[in-house]
Amino acid sequence: MKIILKLARKEIRKHRAMYLFITMQIAITLLIGITCGTIFSNQFAMYRKFHWLMEGDGKFISSMGGVRVPEADVNTGISGTKILEKYMQKTDIISCYHVLGHFMRETLSLDWNITVYDDLLAQSHVPLLQEGEWYQKGNAQRGELRAVISSNAYGIGVGDYISVVPYEEELKEVKVRVIGILDQDAQIIKFQASDNMVSYRNFLNTCDNENGMPTMLFLKSDFSELYDGNGLGENLLWPSGMMFFFYREGIADEERILNDSFIKNYFNAQIEESLSEVRQKSVQYLWEQVWEVLPILVASMLFVMISTISVGVLGTKYALENYRVYNMIGLSQKECSMIQMCINLLILERGVLFVAVTAGVFRAGLEYFGKKSMPEIGIIQFGQCLVMSLVWFLLSYLLQKSVLKDAALWRIEQND
Repeated sequence: MKIILKLARKEIRKHRAMYLFITMQIAITLLIGITCGTIFSNQFAMYRKFHWLMEGDGKFISSMGGVRVPEADVNTGISGTKILEKYMQKTDIISCYHVLGHFMRETLSLDWNITVYDDLLAQSHVPLLQEGEWYQKGNAQRGELRAVISSNAYGIGVGDYISVVPYEEELKEVKVRVIGILDQDAQIIKFQASDNMVSYRNFLNTCDNENGMPTMLFLKSDFSELYDGNGLGENLLWPSGMMFFFYREGIADEERILNDSFIKNYFNAQIEESLSEVRQKSVQYLWEQVWEVLPILVASMLFVMISTISVGVLGTKYALENYRVYNMIGLSQKECSMIQMCINLLILERGVLFVAVTAGVFRAGLEYFGKKSMPEIGIIQFGQCLVMSLVWFLLSYLLQKSVLKDAALWRIEQND
């Protein structure tokens, strides 16, 4: 086996330019495969992250103003969450909220883009953080709120305290502890408009400082623990933004009609969609991403496969004279085929090594420029590279073996 490997390396050195061309073609194909696989896997990961919000029967709405107080409840002091519980029949609700209060740092008034997440939403997606940590059970302290914020001109960072002064005078001022700073490239759960809404891609958006105001995120359960956990903390919240209404099993048609009527009359909803439509459009969008990427991947594979295999077969024909000599010194036609197989393996090894080095340099470059969002080579990308490599190797070997067989080296010997 050593002599065969040695002869394979000799053939590569002899036709260095040709085999370098094949190596680079293989590397480019694998890089295209990894890129296409990364695009698809990112979309699939996002879909899987939010698919539970699209399951079952119900409604999705996006409302910047949130729910309006029904006439019967005006001046009663009822909270927004209690309004939804009262009027939405047999419905479980996952929502975002706004905070009814002023934000202060000592005597300085602070302006923020505020979003409060239901706990399940916050668990679905953890954004990139520049500093600090996301919400965990271990970093909660009863009687205060935890906040994750974006970089801001106020100079507020991790560990700093600010306060919320409720609009409702009966409620006391509440401390807010900053536990994390969002990365500048972070995506947070926030509605993003697009064509053909609504699908899972509309649930994430950048945390750009809108209207010159930085972002501040809260967790709903922290509000429930305020004021000794007596429920008054929820008076600070008002449902607004993205809302998911899940109808429970056994809901009657009359109750559906009442729910639809309440949403129509008491929500300033910019977007309203059934969960079944959201699910259908999400699956449709996911497959659109696959079909956009697939032709590029297939076309590049076919082009490179044909060109590299053709050049490889041509190289085998150029090497026939050497194989004739190898045959004369005692190597069988099978062993000559094994030389060509070793050549293919060595070329493939160098192509994979080139891809690994390129990926490492690319990753190091991203780290150097402070990018925390790194493309990962997961099972999809690995599987694509493996399949592409095996297809190229097998086709090349079989065609080259056929060339050697058709050459009939033993007839060349007889002609001598």
